[in-house]
Amino acid sequence: QIEVAVTVTTPVTATFRVEVFVSIDADPSGFGEGRLPLGTVEVTTGGTGPVTETGTFAYAAAAGTKITATATNLTTNDTSEFSAVFTAS
Repeated sequence: QIEVAVTVTTPVTATFRVEVFVSIDADPSGFGEGRLPLGTVEVTTGGTGPVTETGTFAYAAAAGTKITATATNLTTNDTSEFSAVFTAS
């Protein structure tokens, strides 16, 4: 299993669906492309600062696995670009 903590910061109160992916590697900008979906984490913000939630996904993750994510505002259906790639430890 792999555990991922996601943090959403927004000036509004909203609920976001954060989709987490395994990414082969970062592109030259340091951001990723989702290759294998791991699952989702729902985060509800209060508009006063960052909110962090944790998701645990069934995946035989090894150190060095690249992870990326997108966040979709469930009120407006706006979706972010892929996040910067981070590496599992």
